[in-house]
Amino acid sequence: MSLQTQAVKIAGIAHKLSGTTVFLIDPDGVKTEHDDCTFLSGRVTQSPDSGEEMVVFRPVATFPRSSLTRIPADGEKWALLAPLDPEIPDTLTTLSLDPSKAIEGGRSLGTIRLYLSEVKQS
Repeated sequence: MSLQTQAVKIAGIAHKLSGTTVFLIDPDGVKTEHDDCTFLSGRVTQSPDSGEEMVVFRPVATFPRSSLTRIPADGEKWALLAPLDPEIPDTLTTLSLDPSKAIEGGRSLGTIRLYLSEVKQS
């Protein structure tokens, strides 16, 4: 077994162990549950004005490519239902693929990274 094949397996195990349960909705409206999503909804950074720490809302989801029945493509309209607070997993927020950022395929480790933005209800 090659080192690259082993790395893909290890990345899949890491996703499964640290995964957040989310629901991915494809452009046809098909909703699939995934318990192997690494979901990050915010990051801490410093304010350029004050130097104080602040949380920036930039949701990102990564999945093992092998767990997706359909791989998202740039320009497609996908949605993700995910808990913004991992301590409240039953409170889901609807997010969409951010059209301003390209999907990162990550084929070297068999993962895919999706950049998301919050869906505004009107």
